[in-house]
Amino acid sequence: MQRLILSYQPEDERHGEITAHVESGDYAGRSSAWFSMEQLRVFGEALATFPIMPGKELTLAGGFWSDDDKLDQTHVSIRIEPVGLRGELRLWVALATPVWPQGKPDQNGVQVAIMLSYSDLDAFHKAFAALLDGSLREARLEAAPT
Repeated sequence: MQRLILSYQPEDERHGEITAHVESGDYAGRSSAWFSMEQLRVFGEALATFPIMPGKELTLAGGFWSDDDKLDQTHVSIRIEPVGLRGELRLWVALATPVWPQGKPDQNGVQVAIMLSYSDLDAFHKAFAALLDGSLREARLEAAPT
């Protein structure tokens, strides 16, 4: 099974935590990061893009940010990019555990690539919108069997 599952826990009407779980064959990982609702809505709207052009990949990334608004530690990274000439897409998911200043410097992570179709992405686009409005508990992006 190859899939990405997102859940959302709002803190208030402007912020919340996305928990991501990815599976691809024997690899699996789980992590979470905090996002503003604005970031999530922009990403959600971008999921309807057709076609996705090279250099205009769809991305959502979160983790620990520095004071100058740079992502120091990435805990959840989702990127969707076009591949080849036949309208295929590749989903890249990178998940990692946080490294806390007072804790051990160990960090675990997983990076997975999954081939998708625009049909797969369209279903996820609808599920992601329902996740953000609270009418769905999980948004799943699953690669259709080929």
